Amino acid sequence: MYPDDQMAEIMSADTHRIATEMPVDLAAMEPVRGALASLTALHGVQATVAARMQIVLDECVSNIIRHGFADTRPGDARIAITMTLGDGKFAMMLNDGGLPFDPSKPVYGGDRAHPRLGGRGLDLVAAICDSIEYRREGQRNLLTVTKAINTASAATRHQEGTAMGPGLTIEEERRADGSTVSLGGRIDSGNAPHLTEHLVALVKDGAPDVVIDLSRLEYLTSAGFRTLLVVGDAAEDAGGSLSLANMSGEVKELFDLSGLTQAFRIV
Repeated sequence: MYPDDQMAEIMSADTHRIATEMPVDLAAMEPVRGALASLTALHGVQATVAARMQIVLDECVSNIIRHGFADTRPGDARIAITMTLGDGKFAMMLNDGGLPFDPSKPVYGGDRAHPRLGGRGLDLVAAICDSIEYRREGQRNLLTVTKAINTASAATRHQEGTAMGPGLTIEEERRADGSTVSLGGRIDSGNAPHLTEHLVALVKDGAPDVVIDLSRLEYLTSAGFRTLLVVGDAAEDAGGSLSLANMSGEVKELFDLSGLTQAFRIV
């Protein structure tokens, strides 16, 4: 468990705005996810839309850490995040002292016939958001993303309840030559490494044919796509295959937005 004094710190919060700071470490991000979930739930944001805001948060922070601090030791560096929701618009502003990196510019350079990850997370952000603005001020990167959002009335908020489910759940059914794995909740940068390790170990433990049931999955970020690609490669190396089953409309749309649909066997 990450030490409480090194987790993200909520600096201020009200019904329309949350300001927070976090260390340059994805393991410290859970309070920020929770703060965003609370904000979208308070305003009755539709669950699928709230999930996409979580994807944007995860991708933006991941890219700051991966690119802005790739060759540096962050030390006491922190990422400041401000999220606002009101007047039909969601806005998120990120401020960091990493190396210059403009996420508003496309970075994908792969072969469309053999889709892999490079830059797909930013593809998702661009597809989900209405605007992405970046500027460099002194030694700081300033990134602002916005998205028009319909919020519900007070009565509808009460009926919808929490806009997002918690974490990730895994259920398995073993067969002689493989297994079926049912995933529920979300796959993001926080839980993807553990899921990757778990599924690769499953493949190497004599279950090279893996079917992953996505019927209960709410959303996945580029970290989740990376997990599925790694597991698919491991299954092929072991003489088996990876199949994705029962994909919901929202999850299927995320696959399409990422450009990675053709990289998987979908049944």
